[in-house]
Amino acid sequence: MKKQKKQLVWMVILLIVLVGGYFGLVKYNEWSEQKEQDAAQSDVIYVTQLEADSIQKISYDYEGETISLVKDGETWVYEGDTSLAIVQSTVETMAKRMAEIQAELSIPNVTDMEQYGLGEGARKVTFSTADTTYSFRIGDYNSTSFVYYWGAEGDSIVYVVGGENVTCFAHGLEDLLEEVEESAEESSTAE
Repeated sequence: MKKQKKQLVWMVILLIVLVGGYFGLVKYNEWSEQKEQDAAQSDVIYVTQLEADSIQKISYDYEGETISLVKDGETWVYEGDTSLAIVQSTVETMAKRMAEIQAELSIPNVTDMEQYGLGEGARKVTFSTADTTYSFRIGDYNSTSFVYYWGAEGDSIVYVVGGENVTCFAHGLEDLLEEVEESAEESSTAE
């Protein structure tokens, strides 16, 4: 009987140690994962960090034309002709991209912006909030790492940004216009 009690006590102690070890490992894994996430967050380079709703104007160059869009209340309109119906979701995507531009890398103290395609002929993107205007140049595309070079106007830092920050501006004015369907009456009177 004494032997069975000793074995039972040792089994209970062993069970307590194993359960404690399990919970210790779970906590250690959570701590380790959080530490990795914190380290990854500290590596993020923010070029801009704003609220997308705060952006009131977006202007950009595309294939030789400059597209200027302004917010009229909650609606985006083309500054050159406010009667044109603009696809709101496309412009909202642009605003979201500009509100939080994350760079994969920053290259400080660049003296020759031309080597990154950020010279005088580079495409420009400008956006404004109620009190600040941000101006950037879109440089060359690096097809090896699928990124673009991006530079703030008047700054000597070149940012390496993902393509989504540039491709959202691959729209001419006609691409931004909502398609207007002819009503059945208009099409029958035209015949």
